[in-house]
Amino acid sequence: MGIKGRDILIWLFYLGSTTVVVLSFAGYVNVAKVILLIDIAVVFKVALLSLKARSATKKSRERGFKLLTLLPVSRSYANILLRFISLDVFFTNAYELHVDRKDKYIPEFERLIREDLELLSKVSQQKITLYIWETNVPIPSKFRRRIKSLQNQGLAVWEKGRWPVPAPPFVYKNKIKKYVRRGALVLID
Repeated sequence: MGIKGRDILIWLFYLGSTTVVVLSFAGYVNVAKVILLIDIAVVFKVALLSLKARSATKKSRERGFKLLTLLPVSRSYANILLRFISLDVFFTNAYELHVDRKDKYIPEFERLIREDLELLSKVSQQKITLYIWETNVPIPSKFRRRIKSLQNQGLAVWEKGRWPVPAPPFVYKNKIKKYVRRGALVLID
């Protein structure tokens, strides 16, 4: 499902919890119990997604990435996200790209992100792979040019703004919205 899928589940949890409280006070206790059970299932799903994200981080480090995490997402979920950016492509694998912004000095951070993106280009040459992201991290110019060239071929999108799923409260640190970009690209063998 990815991080945006997790955000949808967190919003569902907030909505369900509020509904349980309102229905309990209104006297609809049995309906509130059913919604509470759904809320508990949502909490377990969010916990499983968090474990999946940790596992993906560990696997990414084992593959040699220092800052990037490749979080696998289902093809159906990726296709839903692609409808928001009008990218119609075929792919066999899909990943959300996440950048671990450790306390690095800017030159070191830029060097590490450049190395990770070069490794990503080498790793993805095995299959038709879709990469999805939303970031306020500065992307090296070499890769911005590559994204632009793929965009001209209809294999990439690079836009200002966030994905249409709003960030739930108490989950994220505030990103400076004017610098956030979202995108997707397909790398083909």
